[in-house]
Formats: sequence, C-alpha cells, structure tokens
Amino acid sequence: MNDYDERRAKHLDFWKSASGQQSGDSAKLAQALITLVNQPELPRRFIAGADAIGMVEQKIALLQQQIAAYRELSSSLAFDVKAWIFFCRGRQQRPCSDTCPSNP
Repeated sequence: MNDYDERRAKHLDFWKSASGQQSGDSAKLAQALITLVNQPELPRRFIAGADAIGMVEQKIALLQQQIAAYRELSSSLAFDVKAWIFFCRGRQQRPCSDTCPSNP
C-alpha cells in the first residue's frame, strides 16, 4: 500500500543500520535458546540481554506508576448487579431481557 511506503522505508533503513551492531553474543543467545527449548516448561517471555532487561524494567516501572495513578478509577468499573436489578424493576414490570439479572 503506497500510504505506508515512506514509513516502511524508514523502518527498513533502521533495521539495516542496526544489523550486526547488537551488543550481545549471538552464539550465547543461540545456546540460551537451546537451553530454554530443553526446559520442561517454556517461559511466556524471554528477555534476551542485559540491555533488554533494563528496558523492560523501565517499562514495568512505568506500568506500575500508571496502575497506581488510576487504580481507584479502574477498580470502580465492576458491574453492580443490585443497582441493575433495582433499575430494571423500577422501569418495567417484566425483566429487561433474557440476560437481565432480575430474571427469576
């Protein structure tokens, strides 16, 4: 798609310039992956390299800050069945729908 040509070209240039410039040892990465494959249970995520661990730790810290900042708002979103039943019964004699919690 032509709309993405410029963006794709920039990404391709970036990946080409980074190729071979990685800080880690590719042979050690290969050995680590073989070690993982031979484990009874694979990790859901494997962070390869000390630099990657640092970046992920920064991301985790940011996510924890966001959780703390919005915990109360996020936690306030639970469905209140009692309020819904009161609302349904107050508006009409029959249940709102087949899935309404006020159905007997």
